[in-house]
Parts: sequence; C-alpha cells; structure tokens
Amino acid sequence: FGQWEGFDSLMLQGSYGVGKSHLAHSAAMYIKSLGKKAAFINTKMLLRRIRNAYGERSKETEEGILQNIEKSDFLVIDDLGAEYVKKDKGGEESWGADLMLSIVESREQAPTIITTNYNSQDLKNKYGQHGGRIVSRSLTGAKVIKIQGPDNRLEVATSGW
Repeated sequence: FGQWEGFDSLMLQGSYGVGKSHLAHSAAMYIKSLGKKAAFINTKMLLRRIRNAYGERSKETEEGILQNIEKSDFLVIDDLGAEYVKKDKGGEESWGADLMLSIVESREQAPTIITTNYNSQDLKNKYGQHGGRIVSRSLTGAKVIKIQGPDNRLEVATSGW
C-alpha cells in the first residue's frame, strides 16, 4: 500500500466467478489491518443505498455516503458495470451513470481497486455519454490485470454432482 511503482490503482477485469472480488476484498482487509480507512462497495448495493437515503426515515444522505467514499484511504469498487443504468426517454443516462462518474472522478488520485466483468469498450457502451470519461478516469494511474479461469463458484457447487 502506497509503495506500488508506476501506478496507485488496479483494474481487475475478467469473467464472473474467477476471484476478482475475493482478491479485492482481501486487499481491503489488509489495508484496514494497517490502520487505514478502507471501504469495499458493490456498485449495485451502493446505488440502492443512495436511493434509499432519500427516504424520510433514512439516517444517511447521498452527500454523506459520497464523502465517505472520497475520504477513504483505499477503496474497492466491486462489479463496475453490473448495476442497472436506465436510459431516460431521450436516450440519456440515468443518475446512476452520473453517480459512477462522480465516484471515479473523486478517486482519480487515490488508491482504488475496481473489479469488472466488462472490457473498456463494453463499459463505454454501457455508460453511453459518460462512458468514455468513466473508463478514462478509472484507468488513470491504474494497472489493468485480466484474470482468467473457470467459475470457481460453479466448480465448488457442482464438485459433488
């Protein structure tokens, strides 16, 4: 942590079940053990949490959630692209794409691991107008590591069949 040469972030790309999230979570736990503020966020759960922050009974706010993400010493953004990004009637992206752009912008100069099943072109297509910016900012100072292999969850689940 803080001693990588030539990069300060990682983009772990590969199919589902190959261990990207497990590896990224392990890194976050290690960083936490060093006394640093580390956070692990799943993109789908994050959007749900922010949406729920607008409820009358919520004790959280969108601003508070985003400030915690920005101020983390180390952040894992898990499953970038897996969240639902709805297009409006004019074909523009929803607030979800705008939110993801804000998050990756806030982490451009901070140690971050992003996991995704998508390649860069697929992410650009997914996020439409914001796609190029999201990919560009995600890769700023990042080393891309492609992880290949079988679906570990499927192998474990079907090993006795």
